[in-house]
Amino acid sequence: GEERKVKDLSYGIEYGYLDVFRSDDAEKDVIGRVNIWFFDDIAHKDLLDVVFTKESIKNMIVAFVLDFSENWNFMSALNDWMVLCSEKIGQALKEVPLQEQDDLRNKLYNSVRDYKDPGQEEAQALRRRATRRVSKVGEVLNTEEMKEVKTLIPLPPGVLTINYGIPFMVICNKSDLVEAIERDKDGENRLDFIAYTLRGFCIQYAATLIYTSSKQNINIDILCDYLFHRMFDLPLIHRPDILHKDSVFLPAGYDLSLIHI
Repeated sequence: GEERKVKDLSYGIEYGYLDVFRSDDAEKDVIGRVNIWFFDDIAHKDLLDVVFTKESIKNMIVAFVLDFSENWNFMSALNDWMVLCSEKIGQALKEVPLQEQDDLRNKLYNSVRDYKDPGQEEAQALRRRATRRVSKVGEVLNTEEMKEVKTLIPLPPGVLTINYGIPFMVICNKSDLVEAIERDKDGENRLDFIAYTLRGFCIQYAATLIYTSSKQNINIDILCDYLFHRMFDLPLIHRPDILHKDSVFLPAGYDLSLIHI
């Protein structure tokens, strides 16, 4: 009979999970589980309805995973996926009571506003000793009063201009290719432009930006720890990295951490 060739089987949606435990727990007792859904083809967009439900969006992080081997396509891919996810999130939010929607948005807003760089405590203590923070009537404000004042100050223009109440992440895989890109003609400027445009995208959604490489084990542990931090309120233990072009890590709220009242 006629021989027929069948293409490799592909999946529109895949599932995995990560067990969560505290790093200081010798027994490694599981305290939670992160369910992970993988999509890699917008053509199968209807399958997203399985994931974006009125229950799931209350405890969800949306991660856009990019590939440095196709870095020229970063912004096009990001915009396409964001349009699709915005549509699905909007549909799911319609089934969520308005008060719960406000709670989700306020939670995200507060997490960005209250971001604190690990290791800042000591620096802030020194700054408090060196500088007297004075109110309009000349009274020194205590810590609780400072927190109350901070809640009244809006985020800077351009930050979190679109707030769905869901944290976003931009994960750039294969960052081990950065070194080769940097060696290309005008490669350094190209990498700076990539970082600039990605950062601009992230700021408007208060998204986290991180470069990773499984080949060179770059930021893999940091990625997992950060996911656990956002989903289970575990301590944030890794500091931002903007200096190393292959291991960029900019948590949501990092830019605001440089602004002090």
